[in-house]
Amino acid sequence: MPAHAGVLDPWDYRYNDPKCWPKDYFEQDNILGRKGTCGGIAGNIFVPPTYPTTANILKDCASRVGRCTFIPKENFTFLSTPVKVSADQLPDCTGTPVNKTVDWTHRVGWTNTLREDSGSHWGVLKDIFSHSLRVNYGQTWVDSTTTKDASNLQLSPFHIGWWERSQQVRRVVGQWQISYADPHWGAKVWTTPDDTWDGPASSDTDGDLTAHERPMTGLEIYQLCLFSDA
Repeated sequence: MPAHAGVLDPWDYRYNDPKCWPKDYFEQDNILGRKGTCGGIAGNIFVPPTYPTTANILKDCASRVGRCTFIPKENFTFLSTPVKVSADQLPDCTGTPVNKTVDWTHRVGWTNTLREDSGSHWGVLKDIFSHSLRVNYGQTWVDSTTTKDASNLQLSPFHIGWWERSQQVRRVVGQWQISYADPHWGAKVWTTPDDTWDGPASSDTDGDLTAHERPMTGLEIYQLCLFSDA
């Protein structure tokens, strides 16, 4: 094979037939005006080799074109960054410390770093991922949790208070691997870059609830307290 002809990929019909080599390779066919033809095989046009994108691999995974697996490398839990889970403005306008019962809601969903590459195939891929988690770790993937409660919040005079909450999150890092019966893009096995999944660690909604407050500004005292008994 001429060095300038590139890598032969028998899977892609656009590439030169293996029977072409070692016949002459022409960078320019002056008769038909085509680039990259093989002498002796009419219409066999050479196309430079290509490689699958992450989207290609995930699409073939979901379509069952090849045998697809999710291979985990890391699996651990951590406490997420706290987020505000109650109303923005809970003022104490009384001039003395007060306790208020404050409702709060915390919903935690799941995220995935390669989701944009999957198109509309995440239903199938999530099933494959969940199966891998059960087989490798004996764990069940939790898509989302919602925790609601009403908790007693102590406020200082002329302060605004709120609740923040952290959730125990599970992180699984791994790669998608697809194995084809015949070469695709010149190989039978391809893998994606690392794919990181974050979701609730369990359906028990374990987390940490913390109270926060800050002094009100003069404008806030005017707007929230002047005509209020808060």
